[in-house]
Amino acid sequence: MAGLMIRDNRQIIPSLRDGAPTIGPIDALVMQNAAGYFTEAIDVGTFTEGIAFIKTASKGGTSPTLDCDLQYGILDSNNQHQWIDSGDSFTQITDDGFNLKKFTANFGKYIRFRLKIGGTATPKYTVTMRVVLKG
Repeated sequence: MAGLMIRDNRQIIPSLRDGAPTIGPIDALVMQNAAGYFTEAIDVGTFTEGIAFIKTASKGGTSPTLDCDLQYGILDSNNQHQWIDSGDSFTQITDDGFNLKKFTANFGKYIRFRLKIGGTATPKYTVTMRVVLKG
């Protein structure tokens, strides 16, 4: 079948790196205390677009907020990731619910997400995150 284009789709459950606030996938993960967290690097080298989904099921504390920013990355000559903000961010999340952010083309070889919890009196969110990549 000449001219047939096959698109590869992949769904990923991002995981937090460095074990903070816990280790493992962001799947009904309770994130608490005002701080910033990063996901593990995601290899997106063969994909041309993606959609990130965040669902917050519960929140707590005083005036809790959740920010999520997309970062692009490369490996340097020492085989270490170097990251830069992409400018793509979710609108600040202040309520329970479902949020999405689409990102397209020119995002390089690696991406990761920075999640920032804000607020006072032990802010927390229960967070589920998925990334769907299309090639």
